Amino acid sequence: MNKLKYVTLNAVLILGLLPVASTIAAVETVHADELSATTRQNSGMASLLDDKLKREASISIDDLNGHASVLADIVNQESNEAIISGYPAGPKNVALAALFKAILKVDDSSFTLQSLTNQISRGQLVINGKTAITAEEIKSSERLIIEFKLFSLGSTAPSISQPVTLNVKHYSAVNPDLVKKVTEVYNVRGDLKVKDPEGLEITDYTIKIAGTNTELMSDAKPGYLIEAGLIDAGTGKFINEGSYVQKFDIYVGDLLVKANVERTLEISIGDAQPSFEIRGGKYDSGSTITNTSHFLTPIEGDSVDSLEASIKRVVLDNIKVSDMNVNVSATSDYSALTAENSVIEAPVVFDLSKTATYKVKVTYKKSGSNITSVITVPVIVKAATAPVIRFTQGQNLTIPVGTSFDLAKNIKVYENKIATVEGQNVVWKVDGAIDTATPGVYRLRYIATNPKGLSTELTRIITVEGKATEKPTIEKFVSVGYVNYVPGYGIRVWGEPQSNGSDRVLAHGTAWKIDQKATMKDGSVWYRVGTNQWVDAQYVSLTPINEANEENVSGVATINYVEGYSVNVYSSPASSSASWTGKQLKHGTKWLTYKRATVNGKTFYNLGGSQWVDSQYITFSAN
Repeated sequence: MNKLKYVTLNAVLILGLLPVASTIAAVETVHADELSATTRQNSGMASLLDDKLKREASISIDDLNGHASVLADIVNQESNEAIISGYPAGPKNVALAALFKAILKVDDSSFTLQSLTNQISRGQLVINGKTAITAEEIKSSERLIIEFKLFSLGSTAPSISQPVTLNVKHYSAVNPDLVKKVTEVYNVRGDLKVKDPEGLEITDYTIKIAGTNTELMSDAKPGYLIEAGLIDAGTGKFINEGSYVQKFDIYVGDLLVKANVERTLEISIGDAQPSFEIRGGKYDSGSTITNTSHFLTPIEGDSVDSLEASIKRVVLDNIKVSDMNVNVSATSDYSALTAENSVIEAPVVFDLSKTATYKVKVTYKKSGSNITSVITVPVIVKAATAPVIRFTQGQNLTIPVGTSFDLAKNIKVYENKIATVEGQNVVWKVDGAIDTATPGVYRLRYIATNPKGLSTELTRIITVEGKATEKPTIEKFVSVGYVNYVPGYGIRVWGEPQSNGSDRVLAHGTAWKIDQKATMKDGSVWYRVGTNQWVDAQYVSLTPINEANEENVSGVATINYVEGYSVNVYSSPASSSASWTGKQLKHGTKWLTYKRATVNGKTFYNLGGSQWVDSQYITFSAN
């Protein structure tokens, strides 16, 4: 470390005897008549040295020349010009001054403290007990103990030996604030105290970067930029709030006064940091909104992505940010936040099925710099509602066997409970199936899902009633069939055997051309009387039907069937399953009889009203 030393005058004297790459003059012969002169010289030197060492304070390099001539006279009395060699020609005081400056300021050469001899005496010095010392040792010493010895020629003991202790003085620099809090206009030099060797404060010094975080060194930085954490107005480099260690060197001219000056800067963001305005409320950077009236409620989105988009729109519509292009003493001007100068970080996960408040981080980035301000804004997300499924003809139905059934017919699906737009953005499906040809109870699951991921599920029960349909054996069969049912009534026409009946009816006694015959597995027979027109063969006779020949009778009819069993009662003498009244008469019972009728060779007795019994199960006794 280079130090500018201030030494007392004896150092000048002693160093004046040091040769720098100089040639030591050859020793000359001393005559007897010169000894008296040597004695006088020694006495004079002792007096002069004593006077200078005790009377002088300290001197600087700039004052050296005035003293160098006196010292040169002392050392070089009656000597020749070759005593101090290796320097340009000129007065000896100039040579001594140059030698003195070289010792203190040149590179770290090694200086051998050799004797300097004139015609009548020889001088020697010792610095800090050494006759060979480096310039670095001299420069770094806070104290120099210098011993000057002057010998008469031919003497081994010095005629003069003067030890001198020098307290070396230098420039000083004090940094009173090892931890500096930067919250206002800041001048890096204002906190430093630099003094000269005499202890007087000076301002003619410079600061040079020596380490890290030295961007705040310049006195030209505007105060409001410091407050906002902006280091350099040109580059826009930004210091965040926090602690930063600075290192720098202090120079006076080219002289290093103090190296690696270290201090900690506590950067605190000031009033010029961009702030936010939300629905009339103003918030500093780093704030979290706590006033519920300033919370934001976004428009409900169709999905998480669209919800995040709506949140960003609401943020941009409701938040303003201060413009920092003002002095610290000026009032901040709030302008609209834009998508270009903001980053809006919505939560990663939304639960759209619940009403909740999410904290959204909004970061403002000032254009042209790295200044940022951050605010956390609570956003209320209302719970989404599940889809709605409605059936226009009943949720649970009963249908005849063989009836066609459309699973998607008579159903409406809505995205949510508002139910204003049918099927908008809704995906729905049906799990399950029904077999309309097979009687039974079928369960169907209707599931609808909206874009928010919410689902609604309904169970629909479809009951198929009737006999199971089957594929009959169909063969060609050409004939004429006569409807044999009940006078005044008719039989239903079916689209297929044992399937769905139509509204068409064929009247009793009418004749129809038959072209096909269908035989079912259970042995029942059906006739086709037209395309997709089938009738049950049990109500069809392949011979002409005679009208019943009725006659009045009077007597008692006794049921003659099987003990413990009964016979059917029909509504007409044309007995068939269609004309069976559902009533039965027990074996052995007796009934009054009023009429007798014969149809197609079969005789029936009338027991009153529309009650006819087959004669083969009756014993008739006339009155």
